[in-house]
This record gives sequence, structure tokens and C-alpha cells, in this order.
Amino acid sequence: MEQKTKMANQFLSMSKARRILRLLIEKVSKRDISVKCEVSRNTVDKYVSIFHLHSLGLIELLKLSDKELYSVIAPLLNMM
Repeated sequence: MEQKTKMANQFLSMSKARRILRLLIEKVSKRDISVKCEVSRNTVDKYVSIFHLHSLGLIELLKLSDKELYSVIAPLLNMM
């Protein structure tokens, strides 16, 4: 079963979080990421902030397993 992270009374799947990360690495605009991933720009902003707050780079974050990536995302989402 895929882990999901909570966002504004919704749950964002790890596959969607990974897609945001991949598009961010590809230098796609936040607006285009929100359209492609079908999430709000606020959600994209939150994930971008979380990814940039972590000591690992974006490519290294993408290499993490779903469980490891979840452990990076979940605690920070709860604080935002």
C-alpha cells in the first residue's frame, strides 16, 4: 500500500510527491507543475519548500525509497 501525505484535508500520494520533485528538477515552473500534477500552487509551494529545506539535494531526494521520502516530507508537512 502506497504511503500518502496529508495536504489541506487531502492526501497526496508519494507518486504525486515524486512527480512534483521530478518536474522541479526539470526546472518546470510551479504553475505548470500544479497543472500537470492537478494540485494547487500552494501545495506545490509547500513541497518545494520542504524539498529545499532538506540537507539532501533534489536528485538525492528522488533516489530515496517511498518510505524514506515519506519520512522527510511528513514531519515538515505537519509543521506547515
